[in-house]
Amino acid sequence: MFRQLTLSHASKLAREPIVHFLLIGAVLYLLSTWLTAGSGAPNRIEISAATVRHLEATFFEVWGRAPTGEERERLIKDYVREEIAYREALNLGLDRDDVIVRRRLRQKLEFLAEDTATVSPPSDEQLQELLSEDPSTYSSEPLVSLKQFSVSSLIQRSNTAELQALVDRLNKEGLQAKLQNITDSSTVPEHWPLAPVSEFERTFGTEFTNAVQTLEPDVWHGPIESGIGKHFVYVTDVIPSRMPDLESVRSLLEHDFLARQRAQQIERMYLELGEKYVVIKEPLSGSTR
Repeated sequence: MFRQLTLSHASKLAREPIVHFLLIGAVLYLLSTWLTAGSGAPNRIEISAATVRHLEATFFEVWGRAPTGEERERLIKDYVREEIAYREALNLGLDRDDVIVRRRLRQKLEFLAEDTATVSPPSDEQLQELLSEDPSTYSSEPLVSLKQFSVSSLIQRSNTAELQALVDRLNKEGLQAKLQNITDSSTVPEHWPLAPVSEFERTFGTEFTNAVQTLEPDVWHGPIESGIGKHFVYVTDVIPSRMPDLESVRSLLEHDFLARQRAQQIERMYLELGEKYVVIKEPLSGSTR
């Protein structure tokens, strides 16, 4: 009798919606617990002493002092929020198809490869070999000193014979020659002491700079065209570029050598990692290749 009542009661309970709801909830809870345990507790955020020290050190770099207790707690709170946001963003796939995220991750991977690269200090032989590969990169700039007159308007109103007569007169007077009241008004100096050719290039342009390096010194020449007009030019000195010795450019060579080694390390990393992947390139529509 008791057994019949119990079975009857259980049968009625099994048909109740609330029982169905509780059973489903229990199953979901057990499933969630099992998944969490099996995946290494992904919802666990640990704040180690090293993490706190790092947060404090970062605060000190910005503010020049250690954080107060309240500020420390706020730093930890912000760290936890950042970690939560990071994990949830990954779960939602927000890192995918984002150019900025992809570039940042690539930079971090390459920085890591550079940091772990074992690059030995270069020997003198290696530095000399690098110097010999491209000496113009390390050689000094040519130096030029000159005097010039801007004469664009004068050339427009003078014929060839008149201009030649003027150049002849300038050559008789030499470096002390003057062209009073007949040159163009200009903010460009007439006298240029010995200076690197890059300074002339910035002011007059490449064509003028290349031309003056080939002119015979101590003679008036013209007209020489530049980016700002035409000029009579008297070159007083030209010092060609000089091939440096190893010691004078050692630090620059060492910097370039190590930079090259790091670039080669990055290249090797991509070659090794690339063996794990198969790249399939879909042909472009209309392409004949």
